[in-house]
Amino acid sequence: MKICAILLLLALAFAPLALAKVSITPEALGQVEGLLNFCSSVNPNLEANRKGWEKQMFPEASKEELKKLRDSSEYKEAYDFISKELAKIPKDKAVEACNAIAAKK
Repeated sequence: MKICAILLLLALAFAPLALAKVSITPEALGQVEGLLNFCSSVNPNLEANRKGWEKQMFPEASKEELKKLRDSSEYKEAYDFISKELAKIPKDKAVEACNAIAAKK
């Protein structure tokens, strides 16, 4: 249950960041994308959510702005860290947590 809560809080924490073109740090973007990619890997039905989140959060952001964030070392470190941590979660718990995040959409 603790894992589910952590994943849910991580996902929900970034929803208010959609107010500006790109009002997210490279670290936060790496964590969010790591989480979304993880969730779509444990539940392929969530792939559409993963693909649509960027347009929802940054409707006016250019591809260049997002690429600059993704190319940063801060993004890569955060993405790698969250990916490694999420990989430690048992698959049944991961599916449960990811489904809970998708339900909050």
